[in-house]
Amino acid sequence: MNAAPAERFFYHSFPRLQKDNPSVLPGLNALSSMLKFGLLLTPEVICWGQPGGERLCFLQKRICFTELAPTDLSNHAEEFGKFALEFSINGLRELGGIPVFYVPSCSDAAKGFHGVGTALVSGLDQVGQLLNRLREHKNGIQGCLSNLPAVQEAINSITGGPRSLEQLCFIPVAIQSLLLPTENPKYTDDLHYYRQREWRIIENFALNDHWPFRDLTQTEKEQLVAQEAFFQRELTYPSLGNPKIVDHCKYYSQLERTPVMGRVRNIIVPSAAVAEAKRLVDDSNLKIPVIASIS
Repeated sequence: MNAAPAERFFYHSFPRLQKDNPSVLPGLNALSSMLKFGLLLTPEVICWGQPGGERLCFLQKRICFTELAPTDLSNHAEEFGKFALEFSINGLRELGGIPVFYVPSCSDAAKGFHGVGTALVSGLDQVGQLLNRLREHKNGIQGCLSNLPAVQEAINSITGGPRSLEQLCFIPVAIQSLLLPTENPKYTDDLHYYRQREWRIIENFALNDHWPFRDLTQTEKEQLVAQEAFFQRELTYPSLGNPKIVDHCKYYSQLERTPVMGRVRNIIVPSAAVAEAKRLVDDSNLKIPVIASIS
């Protein structure tokens, strides 16, 4: 008789930059912040190489999760951090989790259809630009000819549908935040990212006309930078003036008036941090089990 398949979950592991630091303090600080404010979406610039040396870059805002069996978490923690939030499959979907779309990148002369992935990314960018231009023209025409019902009706017949043109403009941006190269030839082996089974929560959706992702206050930004200097770094994104990472972070605090952290199934921490992690959870008034990681 075949054994039942092992149960699997989604994990958000942290703090990645402290993976070689024996101190549990950075992880506890990050956990404390999550319990107070919710999940933190952070920005990253992803660039796609194209034949001819040109690069197409997008600013993604996301929080990442990996689908794993609990027995695989210890190996995963070696790279991504020894603290983890565990979510059920349905729990993460309820929060808006979507699997990453892995696309082969191509920076050299393409052989055969090797460049088709990059062509799709480039085409998606052009669709986004087209929708934005259409929105701008629509708004301009409506402003100038608002007193002509026939013109208004014609515009609405072209741009109308289940979603407004404004809403449609967010779709290419959302998809761009879900695209990831299958690997980075400079730093990884072939298919390195593809094998990580990554899912993401991104900011480009509203629920019942409510946008649950919010900007950080100035005080929250200062606290985040004090907690980890990483957030003070600049993003290489000239079109926005190379902003600091903290300036494009978002908090995902509540969904339908309940804390998103209330969907966490378990909090896994090093054994040395269990007592303090339990105290932090108790102080937050959330009922989340805290368990020690398996070394």
